[in-house]
This record gives sequence, structure tokens and C-alpha cells, in this order.
Amino acid sequence: MTKYEDKTRVLRPGHEKTRVMSSPKAPPIVSQRRITIGVTLKDRFQLVELLGSGGMGSVYKAIDLRQVEAGDTDPWVAVKVINDSFIQHEQSLIALQQETKKTQRLSHPNIISAYDFDRDGDIAFMTMELLYGEPLSQLIRRNPRGLDIELATKIARQVTSAVAYAHRQGIIHADLKPANIFLSQDSKVKVLDFGIAQAIQAERSVFDAQSLNAVTPAYASIRMLAGERPGKI
Repeated sequence: MTKYEDKTRVLRPGHEKTRVMSSPKAPPIVSQRRITIGVTLKDRFQLVELLGSGGMGSVYKAIDLRQVEAGDTDPWVAVKVINDSFIQHEQSLIALQQETKKTQRLSHPNIISAYDFDRDGDIAFMTMELLYGEPLSQLIRRNPRGLDIELATKIARQVTSAVAYAHRQGIIHADLKPANIFLSQDSKVKVLDFGIAQAIQAERSVFDAQSLNAVTPAYASIRMLAGERPGKI
């Protein structure tokens, strides 16, 4: 889910939410622990603030207690936890593991850095760098007349650079939208949430979005809406 800051707590408009439209095929997984502020995962990551929620998971600001012990002056990370409704799907753990793996492969200044995938009992989560700033969706809402052309061009160049790089690595984001584009306080753009990212070559990925019908209708391509595999133009 980032040194995302207070601004990211604003709820996203419904048309920007990724929807998981298929029914779970596996027996429901009943969570034995309630994820709340203050919970510590793996005796290491203490959740201190909810930053945002999506169709697949919720993102929290967390403090890495191992880094605190080591005297790190910046022990903060973002922790993405699978939502209770999503974890009931048979491929939910695969989805999160694949998101982590794909993002780890993408070493680019305009793509968020993923650290690790883990689970604490029945709670699956991934850790990422923490971002400070706001999502592009919020910036757009604040500027209903449109963005300054110079700023819009700067954002577009960084996003296309990230997407082109991902394509060269064989990965298509498949859920690119303003809510998944983050503007940090130093004006750097970061592309987030490769949760339903697709490997261009099928053998590279066990999980694919079509198995969950996980799409954002307002931003999905014709191929995605038709249930087909996305591809490069």
C-alpha cells in the first residue's frame, strides 16, 4: 500500500476501486485476529496508522522494531495486509506473494520498492517503502479545472518511464489509475500496487487477475473487461 502520509487517508471515489467480482471457491478462512492499530506482526512490525484500503488489502504505516533496536533513525515502513473478504479466495496468498515478487523485480526510481512477503498466523502481509505525499487521484480532485501543463507533463513522463521499464521486464501493471500513482513530497512519482500485475509470458506467473475478475471498471482496458489477458500495444 509507502511513506504515504495523512493525506492518503481520504477515501477513494468508488469508480477508482478495484473490484473482485468472482465468488470464492475455497472454504472461507476465518481470521482469528482482528487487525487494529497497535497490533504487531511477527513480533516486528507494529501498525500505527491506517493509510488506505483497496479491493485487495489495507495499507498501514508501521514501525519496524528491529530497526529501532539497531538504532535506525528512520524505522518506518508500509505494511499491506490482505482484507478479510479477499483472503477467503483460494488464490489470495498467491496474489500477495506475486505482487511482492513482481515489485521486487522492478528496480526503478518511479516504482515503489517492495521489501518482503510474510504471514503471521492467518494474516498475510507485505512490507514496502513508506512514501510521504499524496496519490494523483487526490491532486486531480483538488484541481477540477485541470493540472498545470508543466506539472502534468512531468508526471506523465515519470509514469510512462516506469510502465515502459516494467514492460521490458515482462510485466504489465493491468490496474494503472490515478489512485495507484503517488506523488512524493520531493516531486518524484511512484507507481504503486502491482497486485494484479500480469506477466506477459504466462509461465512467469502463477496468479492472474482474470482468475479473480479483479479490475477497476473505469480504467480497465477492453481486454481486461472481456476477460482476456492484457498485452503491450
